[in-house]
Amino acid sequence: MLACRIGGHRPRNTVAGTTLPWQCVRGCGAAGAKDYAKRAEPERYAGAFNREDSAAFGRRLLLSMLPIRLIERTIRCR
Repeated sequence: MLACRIGGHRPRNTVAGTTLPWQCVRGCGAAGAKDYAKRAEPERYAGAFNREDSAAFGRRLLLSMLPIRLIERTIRCR
């Protein structure tokens, strides 16, 4: 699939006992799985891996804006 070649796969993880299977949601057919020793591990990893960065977009300080904000503060303090 062209979208996966350009932007990479968008894997989504599920939990099946002690196995953490994943599959690309774009439908390209890429998939895999990994086994863990404890049942809590795949549940923890699935929650972390399935998190989208765009969900917390407004709550985080953008590092690219940090220098601009520091310059603005030093100008205002003078």
